[in-house]
Amino acid sequence: MGEMRHGVGLSTSSDSEMITQLLAYTPPQEQDDTPDWVGRIKNLMKEAPTAYCLLIMHKDVIYAVRDPYGNRPLCIGHLIPIYDINDKGKKTSEMEGWVVSSESCSFLSIGARYYCEVLPGEIVEISRHKVQTLDIIPRSEGNTMAFCIFEYVYFASPDSIFEDQMVYTVKYRCG
Repeated sequence: MGEMRHGVGLSTSSDSEMITQLLAYTPPQEQDDTPDWVGRIKNLMKEAPTAYCLLIMHKDVIYAVRDPYGNRPLCIGHLIPIYDINDKGKKTSEMEGWVVSSESCSFLSIGARYYCEVLPGEIVEISRHKVQTLDIIPRSEGNTMAFCIFEYVYFASPDSIFEDQMVYTVKYRCG
């Protein structure tokens, strides 16, 4: 990786430290003193051809990032207000917002609904009232998707949704 040749060193063998160092590195295209976080995320995604899903919080936004190969799942849910059906539809919770998880099955237990899957290579910006795709970084030419089959076979809950299909349905079809 070019950044490592420019003096960014590692003190551990942690992949999280490498990712942090790459995000801290100022890419050549960054001109001013204000960090361009989206530019840095794009630089990381181009320089690190590995499996990752990241949540990067900066000020009042969260960036949800999935590697271009789509090796691990990442999805977004929408927290919704809770209404008391016994009290004529009165709100019992004002909580609204967004949640991010590797599995959609976790949303129901916290009062959230599945909103979308973060696509391979996608950079999503999440603010209080909006979720928007900022960019999709393509895979290197000739490389294909690499979703981990163990997500369907071993890791995932049957009621999770990956690639717009329930894990249970995929397992059932596979026998």
